[in-house]
Amino acid sequence: MKPLPPPAFLAGVFCLLLFLQSSSSAAAATTAAPSTHHPGTATCDAGKPFRHLVSLRLANCSADSVALSFTALKALSTLQSLSFFNCPVSAVRFPSDLALNLRSFSAVRSLHHLTGIWLSRLVNVTDLTVSDVPVNASGPYVILGNLKYLKSITVSRANLTGNLPKHWQSNLTHIDFSGNQLKGRIPNSITLLENLQSLNLSSNQLNGEIPTEIGDLIRLKNLTLSSNS
Repeated sequence: MKPLPPPAFLAGVFCLLLFLQSSSSAAAATTAAPSTHHPGTATCDAGKPFRHLVSLRLANCSADSVALSFTALKALSTLQSLSFFNCPVSAVRFPSDLALNLRSFSAVRSLHHLTGIWLSRLVNVTDLTVSDVPVNASGPYVILGNLKYLKSITVSRANLTGNLPKHWQSNLTHIDFSGNQLKGRIPNSITLLENLQSLNLSSNQLNGEIPTEIGDLIRLKNLTLSSNS
């Protein structure tokens, strides 16, 4: 039995196929009507001897058209950015190489059965977006606890419960937990985020007074706290 090709080789072949496909599409563009359906986009680097797939966005797909598996994802371990948009397929465990390499991850109306623990394994992401996807977690800290490089987090309309965390990553610039079921007070610790530019905690069940020190965040440009208790 012949050994399987290494992941770098498979990713390189995939990049070549993407190049040929894009070249073919460009040649046909003069005669074909413009398409409004974009199933996905991909970006490859200029690495040698094999080019590496570094960015992948899957959009408007179905469980019949896209089948995620641990084996298939092992061939994509060089990805730095992975996005799903309107792809209601089941989430699977990411290979450790892929989970460690990702810097950006987003799922909008995509993936099923996400958990806070699943998201917390993406330990090197700087940008995390989950929207219109139920997330099973006892609170945001389950997600945030391990993500020490995080700069931007959006977990909106995700049925997220619990309280806001007392400890935050100091380099956060964007926080959006809108449209969830979060309870309790806004912790004073959030006023220590000197780089914070945008904070959206609207449409939750938060109560209590707003920390007065939040007005001292000189970089904060957008603050939305409406529709709370």
